[in-house]
Amino acid sequence: MKLSFACIERSITRRAFTFLFVLILLVYSNTFHAGWHFDDRHSIVDNDKVHISEISLPSLSRAIHHPDAQRIWRPLVYLSFALNWYIGQSDFFGYHIVNILLHFVTAIILFHTLLCLFQTPVMRGKTSTNDAYFISLLTAVLWAINPVQTQAVTYIVQRMTLLAALFCIGGIFFYLRARLIKKPRYRYLFFALCAISWLLALASKENAILLPLVLILVEAAFFKNLSDFHTRKRYLLFFAAGTLLIGIFGIVIFLGKNPLAIFTGYSDRFFTPWERLMTQPRVLLYYLTQIFFPHPARLSIEHDFAISTSLIHPWITLPAILFVIVLIFGAVSKIQRRPLLCFALLFFFINHAIESSFVPLEMAFEHRNYLPSMFLFAPVAAGVLWLLNRYKKRQPFLYWVVFGLGICLISSFGIATYLRNKVWSSEVSLWSDARRKAPSMHRPVHNLAMALYDNNGRLDEALKLYLRADNLKMHRRSHRAWLYGNIANIHYRTGRYDLAETYYQKAHEIAPKKAFLRYRLAETLTMQEKLNSAMKHVDELLARNPKKSDYLNLKGTILLQQMKPDKALLVFLENLRNNPRQATAYVNAGRALTVIGKFDPAERLFKIGIELDPENLKIYIRLLDIYLRRGDQRRAEDLSRFLVDSATVNDIRLTIEELAKENSITPNDYNNLLIAISAELGKRIPYGSKASDGE
Repeated sequence: MKLSFACIERSITRRAFTFLFVLILLVYSNTFHAGWHFDDRHSIVDNDKVHISEISLPSLSRAIHHPDAQRIWRPLVYLSFALNWYIGQSDFFGYHIVNILLHFVTAIILFHTLLCLFQTPVMRGKTSTNDAYFISLLTAVLWAINPVQTQAVTYIVQRMTLLAALFCIGGIFFYLRARLIKKPRYRYLFFALCAISWLLALASKENAILLPLVLILVEAAFFKNLSDFHTRKRYLLFFAAGTLLIGIFGIVIFLGKNPLAIFTGYSDRFFTPWERLMTQPRVLLYYLTQIFFPHPARLSIEHDFAISTSLIHPWITLPAILFVIVLIFGAVSKIQRRPLLCFALLFFFINHAIESSFVPLEMAFEHRNYLPSMFLFAPVAAGVLWLLNRYKKRQPFLYWVVFGLGICLISSFGIATYLRNKVWSSEVSLWSDARRKAPSMHRPVHNLAMALYDNNGRLDEALKLYLRADNLKMHRRSHRAWLYGNIANIHYRTGRYDLAETYYQKAHEIAPKKAFLRYRLAETLTMQEKLNSAMKHVDELLARNPKKSDYLNLKGTILLQQMKPDKALLVFLENLRNNPRQATAYVNAGRALTVIGKFDPAERLFKIGIELDPENLKIYIRLLDIYLRRGDQRRAEDLSRFLVDSATVNDIRLTIEELAKENSITPNDYNNLLIAISAELGKRIPYGSKASDGE
């Protein structure tokens, strides 16, 4: 039967659309309230650049820059994060909605792309319309509900992977339409859409640069007769030339003037480029087993792969390399006879060519399979169809057995995906799962400690996990710096400043360029009144970033403690000029004016700070301190009454204690503030006494 794209009835397409939508919605129905994980916080939650409050060109142009740099980076992804934030801020429900919709649209385009493949000269006439529909839909279903895809879909920040894959498969679809359509006018339109899709994919993730190589493969596999030696030779030359041009293009676009910059990442790794190359064939084969046997017990955000230090260590290294070579050359040599199978295999390896090469990335992440795995189930679906057609009339019992096994396969994939998504429900469940599956790795233990510390405040338990993580395998050398930094954070929070200083110092020595660690070390030194050492670190930080608000505030605080309020005021005023909408800038300038004795301007600055941050109890306490210093009894009583009405006495007392620890107020000021609050309550709270939350 002659097959054309137009002969696919709209009703059949609608049924496929509905079936895929319902299936994807069911298996991902338990992910809408899955929280933030791993890089989500760095890229979205803590990334001020995407926290837009209006749709304007300046805010959107700022959003598409790298979270840590002033260069444009994956702009389409960060633009989508900014729009998500504009609509729902930190409510992750909306982000999951977008990710699942992107996954669904990608599955639909994959379905239509496969239908187009069956219209190509090589495939045309080999399959009926209904059979093409069956293979295309079953492939899209098995790909879309495969548990391996959960890391790309449920892990919000991997929208990078989703968008890149969406536009890559879109580019293939438009290329096929351009090659199959007869009207030149529409052919140029589809070629243009293919090019636009490639640019959008590149704006989502760098590995999309490989799309032209995939299109050469599509042309060779489905449009040309490769039985002729000269044709095969010509397309091998095309592929080699395309690889070279893409390599040059990638270096110019992504690496700029320093093409060797890609290797600088190895200074932070525990393996060499050669060791990574030797290890990746084992990783690729493991990916293939995960895709075809995606049991939830085999899936994790963390994998412990022994690094191949030679071709025989571990012993599986050389067999894995040889097996991958056999698969690739076998697919190339048999592509004329088995185009669908060989294309699926070559598509898989081509799209892993960047992330499984010498680029200094981590060894394995499951989301890297999202695009490469798209066509792998097409031969499986064709095999199922062949068995059904073979047994339908000859052996009906076996027909129903195969049919039942197909239903079981879809059901098991869907159930496994649903179960895997449960693990993503919280950071504690995600990293507890990873810890069970990779017990020798540092990151699951470290991140589980972070989850317990950040979310539940279980500091002692978190500290034990951090200390345990110090003896486990790490992906990067700098990870130990962050580990020591987090240990120091706990000591800082619990008032053990000497231990905090020790661990911040260790972290700083490992990663001297990490400004945050140096800043935290300077803060800790300030708390211990080691002011000269603290000032040296702050001056180093300001030399690199002279307008950073945190650095200016800390420098001013140190100057205040050094009894240099006039100099502190100048620093605080500089910060105020740089950040006119920052409450802290007004408050700190008011602090300096208070010490100098200029209470009236200090009062005005504190009141502006309250307008900008009306929930900040510290500002009210500072304002109360002004009234007490000035002897303004009436205003002091009014503000004390307001504080007692607005907050618990325990919260007020703890805030005053915190100001005392920061050396923002003297012991005498501390007592006067407590007396003022006590007078409002009609009783006196002794120094250091406890007050219940209900008081």
